[in-house]
Amino acid sequence: MKNLTKVTDPMSLTEIAVKGSYQVVVTEESNEPIGMGSGCLLYYRSRLFFLTVAHVTNEENVSITIETNKIPHNGKSENYCVGGMHYYDLYDAEQLDKLKSDELLDDSKLESIETLDFAFAEIPELPMVIQKEIDFKHHGIVPEGTKIVIPENGLESLPNSDETLLFFGSINGKFKNGILQRQPKLTVDCEYLGDQDRFYKLRLPQTIEDASEYEGTSGAPVFDTTGNFIGLISYGFEGLPFMYIFKNTEIKKLLDYYIEANP
Repeated sequence: MKNLTKVTDPMSLTEIAVKGSYQVVVTEESNEPIGMGSGCLLYYRSRLFFLTVAHVTNEENVSITIETNKIPHNGKSENYCVGGMHYYDLYDAEQLDKLKSDELLDDSKLESIETLDFAFAEIPELPMVIQKEIDFKHHGIVPEGTKIVIPENGLESLPNSDETLLFFGSINGKFKNGILQRQPKLTVDCEYLGDQDRFYKLRLPQTIEDASEYEGTSGAPVFDTTGNFIGLISYGFEGLPFMYIFKNTEIKKLLDYYIEANP
């Protein structure tokens, strides 16, 4: 666990999950929130990246910010602006070649191109983000402190059936008098069920009765019981006890593509 945080004292699994998860706010030009989610910071190949999922941030004319939990200034929260996000599109190369040869590559054809549910931004500095104390009763107390960054080797671990998984986010967001209030949600004792394309399949401790139970956790980093980063919460379905995690191995590939193109 010490490798994860670069601190002297070991951290509990609950503290790793909570302090490794950053709360994301998507705002319009008026700074009014129009969307919320989660994300994390990662050191990779000596560069600092903010990671989340595309369905949280992929909107036009918006700003992507991270809650800093600093004391509000003039009655409003002070968030850190991430800047422009990067996305990857998926398409059938053979189909694209045919469209090009037929000169049919117009906007209507591009609608069939899928955007991977992953978004990231390289950021120039480590923002100061405070985690307030939370008492999870049976899962321990997370003391107040600064958020943590996933280390250089954070994309190397693979999940296995011997390790349960956990993640943290914030739900039930309400914007009142310039302040965004949310309810913390820690999900533990999740079971790894195997791979499905670019995702890991995860069994939750209980069925998702309503989407609002997890809205706000999309993009949250998932950790195993040794504190290893496994991937990002992507999606789930009402009436089923499953969630899908965008794989850390896929994240590694996509960040490598970016770094090679932007040395």
